[in-house]
Amino acid sequence: MLDAPDLYKAFFSSLREQVTPEYSNKLMSDFSKIDYQHFEKMSKKNYMIVIERLIKQCPINADYVSHREELQEYTQKYIDEAYPLLKPETMINLLNNYKTKESINLIYPPLQSFILYVELIRQLYFYIQERYIRKSKDNKIILTHYFIQYSLELLNGICSLMLGENYNSAISVYRTFYENYIIFNYLQIHQNLTEAFIDHARIDHCLLNIEYAKVNKREVSTEIQNLYNHLILKYGEDFKDDYGWVKSLIPDRYKRNLKTMFEESKLGESFNYFYKISCKYSHSTALSLMTRPNFTQLTGFLLEIAEITNNEFNVLFNNISIVSTKERALLEDWLGVSTDNMRKEIIDSYKEETGS
Repeated sequence: MLDAPDLYKAFFSSLREQVTPEYSNKLMSDFSKIDYQHFEKMSKKNYMIVIERLIKQCPINADYVSHREELQEYTQKYIDEAYPLLKPETMINLLNNYKTKESINLIYPPLQSFILYVELIRQLYFYIQERYIRKSKDNKIILTHYFIQYSLELLNGICSLMLGENYNSAISVYRTFYENYIIFNYLQIHQNLTEAFIDHARIDHCLLNIEYAKVNKREVSTEIQNLYNHLILKYGEDFKDDYGWVKSLIPDRYKRNLKTMFEESKLGESFNYFYKISCKYSHSTALSLMTRPNFTQLTGFLLEIAEITNNEFNVLFNNISIVSTKERALLEDWLGVSTDNMRKEIIDSYKEETGS
């Protein structure tokens, strides 16, 4: 991964108000003669088939640890054959997810690579969801599902914003993506807080209903009031605070915040650095108003996204019970190969653009 100081220097040295990079030598093929109706978004059934075929067709059937390299090569070949990066119909299919067709021929390889990465991990997640999560009653697994599902929704938003060259907003969405991960990581350390976290969604629901009733000058429903009273009795009056669910571990009301959770999680300075930048673009600051970053400056954010996503999936792999060691090995390789391909394309592009 690129060092934070290099990315910091690149980020602030090349900020400019208007970014209109030319990638004439990287344009994709002509799409004027392609039948768009033929390349509709993959159905849920097809998502399952793609991963099932990966597992079924794998020629290795034993001793997966010693055959790790062969498994990775097999997975790489499978992805290359199914999703060649510059194959026009592949990109059209993926771009349908983001409701964009007009600017397809302007998308250059690093952005294509990131969009493909998001699509591949969405496929992986849907397979896991259908096979292992949908019927689960384990709160730990269900909560992990909600966190990763939200992460993938945010990644879709980031892809859409980058396609429109709205890089300021893409950085802003990264902040939400990152905060989602801080809380996710904190709950992995303190799994005894799972019930309180889930209950906190219920009290937020009550508070919003109470506020809505005030605005409309109506009485709060008995059901909502009873639920609110029950939760306050169970956890205390300050449970209704934004981070009231951590009160059993953080008694000091003023320390119940993301900063405290971040510091305990020991996520590192690199995460902290990109979070600080994203905060600048999430508010109306002089920097967000007067500068416009370009795609190259998003490189560090995209690499951090990959690391966060990998961490989330690794937690999921450990939480669910995958009976077949072959299946688990190939699912992990699908994630690893998809991530490595994207990282390589983006890092190579960064070096080419900056001359470093």
